[in-house]
Amino acid sequence: PEVRFLAIDRGVRVDSTTGIIVGDSVRTGARINARIGNLSVTLPIAITIKPDSAAAVSGRDSLSYVLTDTLNISTPLQVKVFNTTLKPDSAKEVGSWLVSFLVNPADSAVGKLVGDGSATRSSLDTTDASGVAGRRVRIDVSKLRGQIDSVMVQAFVKYRGVQVKGSPVLLVLKLKPK
Repeated sequence: PEVRFLAIDRGVRVDSTTGIIVGDSVRTGARINARIGNLSVTLPIAITIKPDSAAAVSGRDSLSYVLTDTLNISTPLQVKVFNTTLKPDSAKEVGSWLVSFLVNPADSAVGKLVGDGSATRSSLDTTDASGVAGRRVRIDVSKLRGQIDSVMVQAFVKYRGVQVKGSPVLLVLKLKPK
C-alpha cells in the first residue's frame, strides 16, 4: 500500500505521495499526517529556512588523554549552518537541519563519534536554534599511532542531496597525553 501525506496546519504544502513539505509562510512548526491503509499518524515537524552554507565553529580542538582511562571523550566538534541569500548583508542561522559527521577512515580505529554526554555511537546531529550541530569523539588509547596523534572528522550539510557551500567541513582533534 502507498503512504499518503496531508498537511494538518496552514502555512505548509505537502506532496501527498512523496511527503516533500514546503513552507509558504513564516512559522516554527506544523503537523503532518501520514496514512497507510487504515493506519494513520500525525507528527509535528519543524519548519526552517533552506541552508546554503556551513562553517566550522570549533574546527580545531585538542584532547588531553589518559592512558588508563577508557572514556577519553572530546568536547563537541561543531559546525554552524547558515542561509546567506535571504539577507546578503548578514547570515541567518538555520535551525532544525540534519548534519552528518564522518571520522576519516584512516582515523576510525582511534576515534568514534558519540553523542553529547554519552558513549553511544552517533554520527548525526540536528542543528539547534542557533544553527549549531556537533559530535564528540571517543578515543581508543590502545589504537593510538604515537603519543601525539589526531583524528579528522568531516561534517556534511546537504540541501536536496547537494552539499552546500563550505561542506564538507573539516574538523581536527589533536590528541596528546595528559
